[in-house]
Amino acid sequence: MSLQKKKINGMNDIFREIIQKYFFLNKYKYCCFVEDDNFIFPQSLAKSKKFLEENNDYIACSGRGFIFSYMEKKYSYLNFYTLPNTVDDINANIRFQKYNKALCYYSLFRKKYFFKILKKITKITDDNMSEVFFNFLAVKFGKIKELNCIYLARKYPRPKIYNIPDKNDWIKNNSLLKDINTVIRNIDNNYLINLSNNSVFKYLSLRFFNNKKITIFSKLVFYFKKYLFYLSNRYAINNFINNWNHL
Repeated sequence: MSLQKKKINGMNDIFREIIQKYFFLNKYKYCCFVEDDNFIFPQSLAKSKKFLEENNDYIACSGRGFIFSYMEKKYSYLNFYTLPNTVDDINANIRFQKYNKALCYYSLFRKKYFFKILKKITKITDDNMSEVFFNFLAVKFGKIKELNCIYLARKYPRPKIYNIPDKNDWIKNNSLLKDINTVIRNIDNNYLINLSNNSVFKYLSLRFFNNKKITIFSKLVFYFKKYLFYLSNRYAINNFINNWNHL
């Protein structure tokens, strides 16, 4: 069987390609999405699998993440990287309220839920909304667990093709409004009645109308969180960075 090379323009193309290659994953119970600038810790992946094996009411889980960069000819810790927090209420609306808006698709998923989400995403074409759609569908479909371990390391900077578009460029996408309507309809069946409380609507409001100024206090809080994360996970982070610097 020959596989033809296809041009990938963004996340929507990637998700669609995974759907088309379903037969590769058909025999597996779990799946994990990884990009070429990511590193998933094998022991944490095994821990995630063990958790899902023992907790059938959860659809996905992961742990904590951090960003590393290559500067001055060496790799170094740059910052923490937010992965999904635990959202395990039976009520989906409460899960949306507690969800920290992090990327869900790096988590280890039960395959049937991963592909259930991707099939919904084929209804739209916008790359940024595809990421948003995946995240909120994951929270809608089931419970997610944050484990107490370093799960993912992500290299900075990420390829430009995956960057969140500037809002002034994003709005020029002719299909965006149609895609937004599709996403909101699929996340909240009562969106016409309860639009102001819709989780996706809140995300879009922040994307287009957030003019929050960065203050000295907010910078201090950011750096405090950054180094507190490092101190709490320094052994795993240092071992990872040292191994990369010796490659």
